[in-house]
Amino acid sequence: MDVAIAAFVRGCVADLAKGLLRARLELPPHELLVDDLRSCARFGSEARVFAPHIQGVDRDDEGRASVRVVLGALVERAARRLKGPELTYLDEIERVRASGTLSERIVHAVGGSGQQGIDRVYQELADALETNRPWVPREPMS
Repeated sequence: MDVAIAAFVRGCVADLAKGLLRARLELPPHELLVDDLRSCARFGSEARVFAPHIQGVDRDDEGRASVRVVLGALVERAARRLKGPELTYLDEIERVRASGTLSERIVHAVGGSGQQGIDRVYQELADALETNRPWVPREPMS
């Protein structure tokens, strides 16, 4: 996942920088970016963000958009700059966009099963790390 994130960020930065250099994009106000970061930290994949540098997304009356939609637009931008095998890393980013953050997936997988569910999920996470594979949770325990 680290390589997927690195490829995604590199592709996004390359595309956004090109937009800035060609004066097709304005640098967003720092305060809005900080507000977006705080919103993502607090609400995860349910966050609503300003992301004024991302055009063509539906926004509410305050000018905020779903972070999932903004992330989708950023994946499209990254895809324009990545080549060959690097493009496959964007599938991992899309998986996170669809299924939520790691903490959201852990909460869902544990469900209401208490300590037994927590133990099972953390064993699955450890196994995923040992085999260098992304963690795919099983259904929540009841």
